[in-house]
Amino acid sequence: MRKLAFVLFLTALVGFSCADYRLLKDYYGTPDAPKEVIVIPTFPSKLEEGAVPKILTLKVEIRNQSNEAISLDPSKIYISVGTAMHAPLSPELVAGENKKVDINALALKRQTLKPGQSARGTLYFTKAVADVIEQQKFFNLNIDAGLGKKIIVTYKK
Repeated sequence: MRKLAFVLFLTALVGFSCADYRLLKDYYGTPDAPKEVIVIPTFPSKLEEGAVPKILTLKVEIRNQSNEAISLDPSKIYISVGTAMHAPLSPELVAGENKKVDINALALKRQTLKPGQSARGTLYFTKAVADVIEQQKFFNLNIDAGLGKKIIVTYKK
């Protein structure tokens, strides 16, 4: 009986130590990710705001209110719905679709945000991603904050 209890204890210990993600309200992250990063998404609909026809346009504002720097790479920011992850399109790929604004100027840039800094920019995804979000009524925004740190924020409609 003692051996069984010991084995169950070790199994539980391994199970808890392997859990990489934790839920804090609607915020997930790897244990070493900063918790004070605020991500505000909007979906512009006007061409003047950077929207592109037949493309999901996601404008994000990322505020680093933590006490450590985070690295942002737009190519490492994904939308996930269920188990499917969707990578953003390159701004150069969609630049010719909107003649009213400079898509490259509006695109989120690769940068390092020090504590207290913020960044704004636009990400572009295929129309299929918008359809899946409409069906499921939620999506996760997965942000690689550098050095393996992940910030995952869940948005519900």
